[in-house]
Amino acid sequence: MSAAALWRISRWTPDEIHVIAPGGHRRRAGFRLQTCRRLDARDMTRHAGIPVTTVARTLVDLTDVLSAHQLANVIHEAAFRRRFEPAAVRTAMRRARGRPRLAQLEQALVLNASGSAGTRSELEDRFLECVLDAGLPEPDVNVIVEGFEVDFRWPGLIVEIDGPGHERRRTQREDRERDLRLQAARHGVIRVHGGGAA
Repeated sequence: MSAAALWRISRWTPDEIHVIAPGGHRRRAGFRLQTCRRLDARDMTRHAGIPVTTVARTLVDLTDVLSAHQLANVIHEAAFRRRFEPAAVRTAMRRARGRPRLAQLEQALVLNASGSAGTRSELEDRFLECVLDAGLPEPDVNVIVEGFEVDFRWPGLIVEIDGPGHERRRTQREDRERDLRLQAARHGVIRVHGGGAA
């Protein structure tokens, strides 16, 4: 998470500094040390003068704590900042053989290639978790429909998750306008405010 924050590709702000290093290093105050069996020199670089894992290796490490849709959002942000190279990520994945959750990153790469920006907020994370826990079909997440990025899409149905920012009058007016355009294109639209449907 610290590397992702340094690269400015994550919506999370870590509450402490995480340092990764090969085994044999001693813990010190001021940061959390995570050891690994082997840290390839090709997975390390410097950014703003700070030693850091490459974006590709950072994505591999984030599989320990993020879901595929959350990883897809990190990839989306990295691509926006021109720091995402699919070939470099796959090479880093090959060097990390044996990591138990690499399938999460593989799925995230597929999601990104399909046009998904992944989940953008905790509200979206929670809604998607509820959908999957209920055994419902997995929707497309943050994809472009009729020129608009929509939160969740199933065939014929769009669900938008409205956080506090949607309480502004101007935003509500813009939401109504886009909902009408989506409905005119034969998409049902449901808006969910916080924890309840509207």
